Amino acid sequence: MIITGINKNHRFKMEDVTLLLIVLYMNFYTLFSNLLHLSNIKIVVPLMFLLSVTSVLFARGYVILHKKTFSLCSFWIIFLFYQSVWLNLGEDNPLMMFRQAMYFIIWFHIAQITKWNRRIMLLISSVCFINTLATFVFFVKPSLYKIMIRIYGRSVSGTSGGRTGYRAALADHYSQNAIFISMAVLAAACILLALLSNRNKYRRPFRIYGCMFFLSVIALFLTSKRGPLLFCGVAIVMIYFLSGKKNVVKKIVIFCLIGIVTVGIFLVLAKYIPELSYTIERFSDSGEDGSSQERKEMWKLAIKMFKEHPIFGNKTYSYRLQYAKTFGSRFMTHGNEAYQKYLNSHDVFLQVLAENGIVGLILFAFAYFQMFFSSIRTYFLVREVESDYKIVAAALFSVAIQIYFLFYCITGNPMYDIFYFYYCCGMGINLSLRVRYEPFFQLNRKILKNPVISLLSSLHYQKG
Repeated sequence: MIITGINKNHRFKMEDVTLLLIVLYMNFYTLFSNLLHLSNIKIVVPLMFLLSVTSVLFARGYVILHKKTFSLCSFWIIFLFYQSVWLNLGEDNPLMMFRQAMYFIIWFHIAQITKWNRRIMLLISSVCFINTLATFVFFVKPSLYKIMIRIYGRSVSGTSGGRTGYRAALADHYSQNAIFISMAVLAAACILLALLSNRNKYRRPFRIYGCMFFLSVIALFLTSKRGPLLFCGVAIVMIYFLSGKKNVVKKIVIFCLIGIVTVGIFLVLAKYIPELSYTIERFSDSGEDGSSQERKEMWKLAIKMFKEHPIFGNKTYSYRLQYAKTFGSRFMTHGNEAYQKYLNSHDVFLQVLAENGIVGLILFAFAYFQMFFSSIRTYFLVREVESDYKIVAAALFSVAIQIYFLFYCITGNPMYDIFYFYYCCGMGINLSLRVRYEPFFQLNRKILKNPVISLLSSLHYQKG
């Protein structure tokens, strides 16, 4: 499908501006909305959609909706369409569904441009690292957090009435700050793994991103959020074994040594910074603390809704309305003020079952794994044919963010909040790389069809 538009003679790299604005939005959307008094869903998100389309027009002179991008995310398109049609129209549910769909559509459009992958890791790591720095600033100088209280008009959840403002830093919830710092951790980890084989050639960037990774991990501990820390750990372990060509035993030994050194450094730091050990203490309370008990009640409600309509569910975004009726402000309160009355289930799988039934969960599973396995294949190919570590890191980040998303779905709401925009970013990276390197995929298929060439190729890689 082709939509003609801008003359090629008037092109400039508008996609860079668009990417910067989108990444800034993903990190600071609540901060900007409070400062600028703009509606994110009604104004900012539509403007970003227009920017995404316009950037493609400026980049190519027309919008090319590649068939490959449609086939790679066909189940996501079907699932989002099913959610939109089977939608509960109460409260602001249509706006919530609009935002969710637009996050996907925006990155789907940007994926039509194939040359921004080299810059996306620099953008994400740099912008997300601002949250790391802000966490340290508020930790060292707690009195500065009064600025954020004035901006939001209240002390943010997770900050103990503003006394531990560093946990939320610039975000409107300490969970959000942990998520943003997680992205800095994953971005830096992917760049470091991409640089690993050429670290002598790229000593300066290796040191810079090594420092960013280390500081971001410490900041993530300071947020006291268990989930994002655990999801980051799982994602990093999986991409570590996915990357490189070393034998498994050697990689396990190296990983164990790195783990021992990391734990040792953390124990030393915890003696001087007691706040770091608080997160570990929260792990020991898992399942028994108030937060865990609240989530158990949420999950029971989702299961109850699923049993009422198991096939097609109770309609999209119906859970949050049922939650408000069942619990109201019982769990999430801020002083005497009801806070976050409408909440999601903190388990995407259960919420999809409750709202979209077995049909919806099957579509969701196919949508996720279709993109996930495609991203792994893309990474393997890019690693073989591309010498630019920034592009290799982008391909690896696409896999890492999808792993993070999958585990986050177990205890959080990544499909119904801002993190879905990050997940769509991961999808967009994969789609863009597949379009860019499609000739190599086609060549690879032709080679594999010849059994003799396939055998010689496998023997060559075994020798390597």
